[in-house]
Amino acid sequence: MDHARVTLDVIRAAGEKHADLFAKMDGVVTPFVALTDNGNFAFYDGTVKVIDSEGAALAEFAPAAYADYIGEHAEDWSYMKFPYFKALGYPDGIYRVGPLARLNVNSRMGTPLADAALKEFKAQADGPVQGTMQYHHARAINLLYACERTVELLEDPAICDENARTPAKRRAGEGIGIVEAPRGLLIHHYAADDMGHLTKVNLIVATCHNNAAINKSVATAARAFIHDGEPREGLLNRVEMAIRAYDPCLSCGTHAMTRGPALTLEVRDAAGTLMQTVRRDERGRQDCI
Repeated sequence: MDHARVTLDVIRAAGEKHADLFAKMDGVVTPFVALTDNGNFAFYDGTVKVIDSEGAALAEFAPAAYADYIGEHAEDWSYMKFPYFKALGYPDGIYRVGPLARLNVNSRMGTPLADAALKEFKAQADGPVQGTMQYHHARAINLLYACERTVELLEDPAICDENARTPAKRRAGEGIGIVEAPRGLLIHHYAADDMGHLTKVNLIVATCHNNAAINKSVATAARAFIHDGEPREGLLNRVEMAIRAYDPCLSCGTHAMTRGPALTLEVRDAAGTLMQTVRRDERGRQDCI
């Protein structure tokens, strides 16, 4: 708990000290999407709520209805999709998820210290806090909540209940689950046959939700810090700060829409002599040489 409080203090102080620097990275204004439980902070239960850039509610829906509200745009230059709120279309409907979204969407954390920190955080703006670097401030408040909630759970006698597992049986069906991962909203959609084999899978992970916003944040930072065609190392590091704010995981956010990557594997002996080459082209065709 103490470490979480110190972390929040350090990040708050850094935000005040470098306010002018961080302001140069602002400029990305979007709606936000997060889980909510009647306005309460939620990780596992509740509904998905969408608010616009001014804080007005645009939609609130059950996880099973996500496909009615969230679309996925694809670009031929990226293996990662670009989710958007269907009612606004693409690109107007791009949004952000994660620690910042959770604070903007919800009005209560549910623990004393985190609630006080949330109140102070929201006082920064008349509507949703939009600054990219505010993700770190929001993340620290999320951490403080997690520490407080952990103590509550450990002191709850129900944690020792022996009914801790629900056995699963193999059957055909379809299931959709949405939770809040630390990075943000995580959508898993599976369909299986009566043998338990998956016949359909769709994952929209936090980095994917934030994909369009990450690109916009990079462009905003680049325009602010790179001048006269001279991207010095120090300036490039500041551009990287915009990416880091989202805590991205590119490997879990990417999709191969129709083709996989071309791949060549070479087998060599201890002397370095080429023994065999295995190639797979973009269409998945493989040959050995």
